[in-house]
Amino acid sequence: MIVLDQTLLFHLEDDKTNRGVEFFLPEDCRALRFECEYSPKFIEDKALSLRAVRASIGRYVPRYQLPQYAQNLKMGETLVNLLTFSLDHEGIYLGCAHRHAAHQVHTLSAAGSSPGFVRHGATAGHWRAVINVHSITSPEVAYRLIVSALREGENP
Repeated sequence: MIVLDQTLLFHLEDDKTNRGVEFFLPEDCRALRFECEYSPKFIEDKALSLRAVRASIGRYVPRYQLPQYAQNLKMGETLVNLLTFSLDHEGIYLGCAHRHAAHQVHTLSAAGSSPGFVRHGATAGHWRAVINVHSITSPEVAYRLIVSALREGENP
């Protein structure tokens, strides 16, 4: 049973923020499955990458080293967007998946959960997924979250 299927749009001003996505599970289930996917992952536009590096280099490089970095700025590096996923149930933090893959699937159940999450029953009540926006470099990033409740006998 699909509990939530939502696409969120993030923009440059959302960099270094978190966005909660609340949903309600009407009944206890065997497990919850969270499919997370965002795009684009890689920033292919070299001019966009160069602007992003120039705009933020001062936040991460000490002032006295800025001339050295400005001289040696190489744009052979590929920049990425990075959005990750955390989960709460009834106000209790259940874990996170701070990984780099743009497509991830996580499960949560009393029998066992994906790495980064505690074992926890897929119990009825208020849930909150949190999208952690670590880095946005492209003008827009689309993040899709599908939450499925699995009943007894259903496979992820």
